[in-house]
Amino acid sequence: MQEAERSVTGSGWYKEGEKAKVSAEPVIPVSDNVRLVFVEWAGLSSKSIEEVLVNSPKELKAIYKRQYRVIVIKPEITTSGLTVKTIIFEDYLIENSLLSSLPDITVVPLIIVDRFVGYEESGRFLGEHLIVDRPLRLTARYQRDYTGLFALIALSVVLGLSFSYIGRVCLRRGSLNRQ
Repeated sequence: MQEAERSVTGSGWYKEGEKAKVSAEPVIPVSDNVRLVFVEWAGLSSKSIEEVLVNSPKELKAIYKRQYRVIVIKPEITTSGLTVKTIIFEDYLIENSLLSSLPDITVVPLIIVDRFVGYEESGRFLGEHLIVDRPLRLTARYQRDYTGLFALIALSVVLGLSFSYIGRVCLRRGSLNRQ
């Protein structure tokens, strides 16, 4: 990678027993959405600045990994009918890394939840997990889950019927006791 080679300092001639200070640029911008990030000196250290004891000829190689900018937005329709796009994730991810599913979002605790179903790019559904192989601008797709609300309604109906039944039984027993 030519960009990485230009970012390394510390090469030259050193006397035996001297310490050579080598450094590599931690982050090298390639474009607006792509960068190289320093990973390690091959076989030596993961610090971008390192002192090396010179006791023989040495060749050090700075290892970089490509990262892509990933942006995930969640569109939300407001009460006025407008769509608002909120960025819920923005970061650089290493090339070929896995972009996993997002957590569910609680709308009303224990009652209404937005369940993550996957990512979409330019109107095309891509799935729940993606391999990052380029800069991505994604839309997170959620499906509203009313299971908790339905369970609460069902519980309310059962409790209402139970209390109604208990009330009728108590009334009958009360009227029987009076006779």
